[in-house]
Amino acid sequence: MQASKKTMTIFMAEPSGAAAPAKTCFQSSGKKRNRGLLLLCVLLPFVLACWQVLRGMDAWQREQALARAGSQPAQAWSAVPLTQAPDYSRRSVAGARPLGAVIQLGNSLLDEQPGARLLLPVRLADDSMLLLDLGWLADSRPQPSLALPLLFSGQWLPWHGRWTLPGARSGIAGRVDEVAVASLPQVYPGRWRQGVLVLQPALPGLQVWPLQPPLSAQRHFAYALQWAVLALCLLLLLRPWQWRGRPR
Repeated sequence: MQASKKTMTIFMAEPSGAAAPAKTCFQSSGKKRNRGLLLLCVLLPFVLACWQVLRGMDAWQREQALARAGSQPAQAWSAVPLTQAPDYSRRSVAGARPLGAVIQLGNSLLDEQPGARLLLPVRLADDSMLLLDLGWLADSRPQPSLALPLLFSGQWLPWHGRWTLPGARSGIAGRVDEVAVASLPQVYPGRWRQGVLVLQPALPGLQVWPLQPPLSAQRHFAYALQWAVLALCLLLLLRPWQWRGRPR
């Protein structure tokens, strides 16, 4: 009887001893998971701050380039190499001929009003080809008759693509959500120039599409500072909790 009681006592004590390591492992994994989430909460504002700094630098470079170009007269295309990248300079165009139909780039907001940018591929006098931005048209207004004048000028800007959702329409004719710039040389073979020339002034009945970036460089830098301060505050608040959680 004594042996059986002793055996029973040992048998009943085993489950409590086996549960202790499992409970310790579960607590350890839970602490690691919590620390990982806290680390992510601290790193995310730092990443957003760096992203805003990069966007601010891009906006600052564009603002500086536009300021320099605004003080210079419009120049002809004759001295511009075909491989030169857009430099925000003012360019004059004479004798341009349309290559195809007007492209309506929808979902283009101006002063919080929905509308479309009207784009047109043209052939220049030197037989090179370029994409023109004729101007912006509100969705509530009918499209006016579009006729290129013999002589016009505009600002030569890089073309910035869009982030579009699945199912968005991309093309080079009619109303689209994104212009398939890579398809232009396939449909209209020839010597293509980079970027887009934004007409200034726009064609009659249209509004000039803004040259300045949607957000100024100062606003991007201000957002970056806010994210950096938030990350620093989170780091200072969570550091004492992290030290208390460490075993001594």
